[in-house]
Amino acid sequence: KGRLPVPWFIRPLALAWYDALRSPLNIKLILDLVTSRPDGVSPELAERISKMAEHPGGGSAFAQILFAPKSATSFDEALQLIADKKLRVLLLYGREDPWVTPFWGQRAFLGMPSADYFQISPSGHCPHYESPFAVNATLLRWLADVEGLESSGAGQASPSSELLPSALGAGFEIMEEDGRAIHVTRCGIPQVWRDG
Repeated sequence: KGRLPVPWFIRPLALAWYDALRSPLNIKLILDLVTSRPDGVSPELAERISKMAEHPGGGSAFAQILFAPKSATSFDEALQLIADKKLRVLLLYGREDPWVTPFWGQRAFLGMPSADYFQISPSGHCPHYESPFAVNATLLRWLADVEGLESSGAGQASPSSELLPSALGAGFEIMEEDGRAIHVTRCGIPQVWRDG
């Protein structure tokens, strides 16, 4: 369990760790571990992230995150709250993400079976950086689908529902600016297994 404010005797250690982590070289090394792009992340991205971490309160915020108390709401409870409110949710994961592996997307989907769950491949932990065209195309199609459902009445078919594949395993392909073909696939658990 964490505690705020950070104990005075630990603060210098946390700040030293923060300073080491925020160097452009370390940022690039860490992000290269979680990207699916063969060329890794650009040095420019690492520099931009490092520059943002220069904020005077950055080290203190990092130290407080390390020592923050555990959330009163668990992951499963949070999913249940979202499901209870019947909110539309898009779960969009990089299939090759080594940190937030497909298991976590599947677990979130089990807690919110009405969510739309898609995997992007190849893409790792930062699909919005690695596969921006595929992320944007999926998000725009999902938003059009949500708008179509709302304008036609909940539960009714809408013309825009064709924009997103509805069958498990179905998908579409997007070409990224660099010529890579990115696959976007609907994932989930067949309805018969979810209901009983």
